[in-house]
Amino acid sequence: MKCLRCQAALDFSKTHCAACGAPVDADCDGVPDVFAKAIEDKAHALLATEKQRKAEAAREAFRVQADAAEAAARRADEAQLAYLRGRRDASLSTVPRLWYASSGMLVQFALVAVLIGGCMLPLGLETMIGRSIVAAHVFCPSVCRGCRGPGRVVAWRESGTWYEADVSAEICHNRAVDIDRLTWNDITDREDKDLAPYRLTRWASVLMDFGLVFLPLLLVGPFVAAPRRRRQIERECSWWEVEIDALERKLHRGGTRSPGDSPYR
Repeated sequence: MKCLRCQAALDFSKTHCAACGAPVDADCDGVPDVFAKAIEDKAHALLATEKQRKAEAAREAFRVQADAAEAAARRADEAQLAYLRGRRDASLSTVPRLWYASSGMLVQFALVAVLIGGCMLPLGLETMIGRSIVAAHVFCPSVCRGCRGPGRVVAWRESGTWYEADVSAEICHNRAVDIDRLTWNDITDREDKDLAPYRLTRWASVLMDFGLVFLPLLLVGPFVAAPRRRRQIERECSWWEVEIDALERKLHRGGTRSPGDSPYR
């Protein structure tokens, strides 16, 4: 062993270095300083080795985790690519039709028919012109013997202590009462006892006018919607082509990497 100061050989039977006179055990702990220095250097070396091993293990674990995440993302992209290709191929293989209908369209047609045929026509237009447009011609012959359309529609507003409402009466033409000569007061006074046998319920007009609006929509609407549907499919196919191309380029760029080449290192 050599002296820490002059690097001369030490004689451990002596308390000082023979060459430079430096004490062999300067801190008087019973262990020569050269041995303490060697032990300390060895401990530092072991600690550095352990730190390096842990760092390498952490990097390896991170690489494995990054590779697993990238593999999962790639599988997800491949699944999305297969889905988009399937949707595109299904749309391209669809034979264009002259008509197109869906449950959403039927709901829209029904709402329009309720608004126009169920509300605006029987409750607005027929009340304004004072005649039933269609319903009286169809249903009045079943109300009484000799009853016929177009009938007469009269509306008024009633109010009381606890209520206020719009009231209307739809009366068929008949042999017993000349309804065209009746005044508004006559109709409101005689409605129940004299005119009840000749009255047509308002639901008849609502249902009839609803059908008058709904059926043409049901017959014409699908033919009008077919070109719009074809244009929608073309737009969707164009969008799918863009997404498919982007996914293919993304998978191609990522496909040249080996499993250990994580970009997150």
